[in-house]
Amino acid sequence: YRSQRYELAVETFDQFLKEFPEHPRVNLARLYFALSLDSLEKYAPAREQFAAFLQAEPDGQNSAEAYYRIGECSYYLRDYPAAIDQLTVYLDKYPQHSRGDWAKLFLGESYIASEQWLKAESILNPLAKSSTTNPSVLSDAELSLGIAKEGLRQFPEALQLYKRIVEGKDPTAAPRAMMRIGAIQFAAEQYKEAATTYDELLAAFPTSGAAAAANLG
Repeated sequence: YRSQRYELAVETFDQFLKEFPEHPRVNLARLYFALSLDSLEKYAPAREQFAAFLQAEPDGQNSAEAYYRIGECSYYLRDYPAAIDQLTVYLDKYPQHSRGDWAKLFLGESYIASEQWLKAESILNPLAKSSTTNPSVLSDAELSLGIAKEGLRQFPEALQLYKRIVEGKDPTAAPRAMMRIGAIQFAAEQYKEAATTYDELLAAFPTSGAAAAANLG
């Protein structure tokens, strides 16, 4: 696992669990089995193993990581009701844990997927505005907050967020923000402005621009 040979780790931990089910370290092995599956993006079996780990050890030394990971798995599986419940439990139990910013981002995006715009905004707004937010989370938090603002019909606020992301030139978030700007302009029948936005997107981000052109229809 530590050398990132996850396929081999999965095989070895699975064998250990089957052959030594009464071993005193069996639950720690189950945790690393789940983490190995998670690293391979095998989220459904990983979630099952995290759940089994927490059933045996709900408040142990490694439980905070498992609570976060089970919610993360549900998010990636697009099981948003489960993700909302699990990430909320994690944040309530472990508000100072190192994965907190990621949990808030995934919780906010799960609310967006469930069209619970106000709840999404309440989670994402402080995350996007905090000076201590994990830099890896910040651009996605701003983008998702913009989507929540769109859901609340707060289009000027959403556009302001998207423009700030574009100015930041984040290679992942900026093209997505430009697509959102173009979509808002197009929906408002501002066709000339939308065309300009998509032209700029195609020039600056050719790969993402192709997707934008398809969305523009």
